[in-house]
Amino acid sequence: MRAVCVTKVGGSLWDFPALMPALRDYLASCPDRVHVLIFGGGAWVDAVRQLDKRFALDPTESHWLAVRLLDVSARFGKLLLPELEFCHDFHRLLAHLAQPAAGNVVFSPEQFLQQVEPHLPEPRLPADWSVTSDSIAARLAMTLHAELVLLKSADPLPPHTARHLAAEGYVDAFFPSLARHLKSVAIMNLRNGRCWIVDREHS
Repeated sequence: MRAVCVTKVGGSLWDFPALMPALRDYLASCPDRVHVLIFGGGAWVDAVRQLDKRFALDPTESHWLAVRLLDVSARFGKLLLPELEFCHDFHRLLAHLAQPAAGNVVFSPEQFLQQVEPHLPEPRLPADWSVTSDSIAARLAMTLHAELVLLKSADPLPPHTARHLAAEGYVDAFFPSLARHLKSVAIMNLRNGRCWIVDREHS
């Protein structure tokens, strides 16, 4: 079984005209890894966030609305990357990754978050706006004992610790609670190809 890398494709990249060739170049650069892609919600989730502020919605309800939109993002990502597998069931994902010739896969995390994640060891994800697809991807990587790569639209400001990145709003507020449990965390600004390693020891 090849090493697994959970790759979060930031929602801010949906307006990047070169997104698909850049993603394919990224995947081709790591042929020794099986990549599990989680696509961020971008403007779809931003719309829920704005409505939440306007109407003071219940944060748990808003969280699950946003999670449901990640399924839309995943299915859209699959349309744009038809050569990749698509999976929305965690146990089927495990079966796929166990195959010797497993290929890269687009994963929709809704079922994982509803049925699997609540029964996993701490730290569990809170159902509120402190969690975005950053922490969802991190939680999946933690569960799969996988590496994590965050594909973003901007360069992070130093120092590159999870706590500092969260304080700057570069990752979500809950992310530092997960980072220390991960094998490795890397960041790539997909718009310019620059990469950084996140310091997990000082998270």
